[in-house]
Amino acid sequence: MKYCKECGHEIKNSDQQFCVQCGHPVDSKAASPKVEVASGKKVSPQVPKKKQPMTKKQKRLTIIGAAVAILFIGLYFVGAHFTSVDRLVAKYEEAVSEQDADKLAKILSFSGTNDEIEEEDVEGFLLYLKENPSEATAITKFLRTQMNRIDGKMSQLVSGSQDDSGSNFISIERGEGFLFYETYELAVEPIYATLHTNVDGATLFNGEEELTTSDSTEYHAENGPFLPGIYEFKAEVQTDLVELSTEEQVTLTHSGKDVDLYLDASYITFDIPFQAELENRVLLNGEEVDFDLFSGEELGPVLLDGSMNVSAEVDFPWGTMTTSEQSMEDSVISLSFNLNEGLQEDLKKSLQDYTDSYMTGWEENDFSSLDYVSDDLYESIENDLDVHEYLEDYIYYQQVSSMKLGENTLTVDFIDDQYYLSALIEQDYKSGSNYRNSDGDYDDSYTDMYRYQFIYKDDTWKVYHKESGWYDDLESPVDLGVSTDLVVLGEDYEPSDNEVSQDEMASFMDTYFTTMVESINERDISVSESVLDLEGNSYPEHKDYLGYLEEKGITEEFISVDVVDFEKVEDGYRVTTNEEYNIFYEDNSGKYKSFESTFLVTNKDGKLGVHTLEETDELESKDL
Repeated sequence: MKYCKECGHEIKNSDQQFCVQCGHPVDSKAASPKVEVASGKKVSPQVPKKKQPMTKKQKRLTIIGAAVAILFIGLYFVGAHFTSVDRLVAKYEEAVSEQDADKLAKILSFSGTNDEIEEEDVEGFLLYLKENPSEATAITKFLRTQMNRIDGKMSQLVSGSQDDSGSNFISIERGEGFLFYETYELAVEPIYATLHTNVDGATLFNGEEELTTSDSTEYHAENGPFLPGIYEFKAEVQTDLVELSTEEQVTLTHSGKDVDLYLDASYITFDIPFQAELENRVLLNGEEVDFDLFSGEELGPVLLDGSMNVSAEVDFPWGTMTTSEQSMEDSVISLSFNLNEGLQEDLKKSLQDYTDSYMTGWEENDFSSLDYVSDDLYESIENDLDVHEYLEDYIYYQQVSSMKLGENTLTVDFIDDQYYLSALIEQDYKSGSNYRNSDGDYDDSYTDMYRYQFIYKDDTWKVYHKESGWYDDLESPVDLGVSTDLVVLGEDYEPSDNEVSQDEMASFMDTYFTTMVESINERDISVSESVLDLEGNSYPEHKDYLGYLEEKGITEEFISVDVVDFEKVEDGYRVTTNEEYNIFYEDNSGKYKSFESTFLVTNKDGKLGVHTLEETDELESKDL
């Protein structure tokens, strides 16, 4: 069986010279008998082909092929139109002209990011173009310039970095292509803005779109991407304390813009001088809020315009203490606890015990019962016992008449696991002295302000410290009802054998050395007579010593003296001192010298005088 070598159609008749399907010769031998020519070779005679008419099938295939070709050509031009840069720019112009945010969002894309542009993102851009028509014209002109260059088959697109002119906000960029078409995109450089707010938990918006929530009172974070445009940024906060909002219209033309969304709100801190784990409650405008007074954190947001009040309650080991309501006009709130009835009784008892013990100790010259007060206070009141040294000549008296506490001056401290409470107390008292055998009375009255500090020990308050206060007057003073009887010292005084106290002797010896150096430098014996026993040995010895010093040209400078020993003896007092001098010589040289000396001091009719320099030893000597 044979087949046409051209179209593959079956040749049923072996004598058939041409294919009935395509008209191609079937067999060269059958189609053209060979003839012999003069050369002796046989050649086939040239037989003209007979043109066969097209079959119906051939015609149908031909028509279909032509239609397909025309269709593809048409589709190519349609596709080229729909993907052309001209059409893209035209759609942009149409969307801008119609202020159609939805249409514009579909043809714009951010450069360098996969973030999609939504309809609400475009509204700010359209507003910007509407309010800045020259910028809109510049952008369109820039796009058309790019379009014309693309149509001119330029290899590079026109693009530029974003600037404030707005003309190159949008650039034409080549897309990924579609089939065998080149595609183009309108690319916008994304803009980012940093939003700031001063309230923790504020919700930040772009128009009605929620952007983020702040997480600190110094919040700042970059937000975006945004198209160039005009935006209404907003911050809102709603808590149990306040409801606040603020808006800011901002024109964005480039990244790096700071947008301040500060709310008219503040945070307060409590000035508490101690930290403790105590149950407490904070009330704003009388309503309890979820806040720990001892957390060290800020409370807010609140308003400091005087419209809000704050108070607190704290459960201490001795009971609950409260503060008065304070108008909030400052970011730092100092708490002052109120005096309640139970605490008032405790402090009254503490002050009464202290004043009774003080009066008894003052009278008995012994404050050992006040061993619970501070070292500083004990040292201070010990000085009050000095009056016992002068009872030979004076009568002393004291009395506490009343004590009034300033209710708004209470403060609490917690130091080294120990509670302290302090308060200003106005004290009325009598205190004074009269010469013995005088007709003086006991009427010297005073009013002074003191700050008392109490210590909480063994479930009770005790006076711990006391110092002068500086209040001119107390507001709403509370009379604690504390008072004592009048205590008088010296009415029944009997002199002791030792008539001169050590302090009196120390004072005399200081006067002695000062006077003697003055006598030496003035070369005048009469200056020394006030401190010498003129019947003793020191008077003539000093007179001779003055002549020696005059001859040598020596002067002296007295520095100091300490009484290191003091005892009553038969003829008076034996006193041992350490004294220091600077001694200057005629040749302008000088020496520092210290000595230990022992003197016999007499007491004649109440007048002390040095009788004899019994011994003196040089302790140190060095050049000046």
